[in-house]
Amino acid sequence: MERSHLALVLNQAAIEDLVRARHDTLNGMRTAFYSVSLGAASKDPTDLSGVKKCVERFLMATSWRPGAVNHIVGAFRYTQYDFFKRWAMKAIAYEKGVPADTSQDLEMTDWIQVASLTDTFVATVAKVRGATTDAGARRPAEAAPQKANEQRIVS
Repeated sequence: MERSHLALVLNQAAIEDLVRARHDTLNGMRTAFYSVSLGAASKDPTDLSGVKKCVERFLMATSWRPGAVNHIVGAFRYTQYDFFKRWAMKAIAYEKGVPADTSQDLEMTDWIQVASLTDTFVATVAKVRGATTDAGARRPAEAAPQKANEQRIVS
């Protein structure tokens, strides 16, 4: 894996610590930040503004300046929540009009769009470096489950 293609799946505090410690390195290369949240699925301008402000605070706190920021819809991981978090997330889902069957997870991420955003970023990096890339050669995200009626990416 090339250093410019770094992907992280960590909790927010761990990511913030890592980025704060490595912001000089990150700022020295082409990077993209994918902010994953359920708020990105909202149609409420206040919710969307809150998502953007959260990312702005994160970037200010870490001194990281990614070349691209994308707001990606996440998932309800009901099966991984304790009783109280499951109850709170079910209430949020209900309030937002989202199905809330807590016996199973609800994937809302549009993986095809995530792959497209990633392909675009990789192609941009390759172009800047004077290389070529076959962005469509591997698309593992396409094998991910799809729920087209529940997906949305806000960028």
